[in-house]
Amino acid sequence: MTTGDALRFLYACSRARKVLTEGLEGAVSRIAVRNAANTCPASIEDLKKAQEVTASFRRMRIWYFKADGRCLFHSLALAEFLFLYRLYPQLVLGVRTDRWAAHGWVQLGDCVLDSSPEKARFYTPIFVA
Repeated sequence: MTTGDALRFLYACSRARKVLTEGLEGAVSRIAVRNAANTCPASIEDLKKAQEVTASFRRMRIWYFKADGRCLFHSLALAEFLFLYRLYPQLVLGVRTDRWAAHGWVQLGDCVLDSSPEKARFYTPIFVA
């Protein structure tokens, strides 16, 4: 982890906080516009890099905010952080109806980055940006 990583992390968290105060629609459209501009599918190298960057994000996150119950903020901040490394993840919002709950996560291709696949599989995606 470098000073640059820490600065990117702080920037990503401040962007996530700002877009949440402005409304989810703006945050989602920001991610969608970035992803539309990137027409290349994620490569194996992109997936490896995304896993490394996500691990770095998680190491810094424990000092900045608690993720439990904050999946939307966590997902938006991680999406911003990944973009700063020229990675273009998708934000996925899902629900479960057996015991009502909602969950958000970030994935690159089919690879879930910030939630466990075991947890995400219980949710039906209702929105992907």
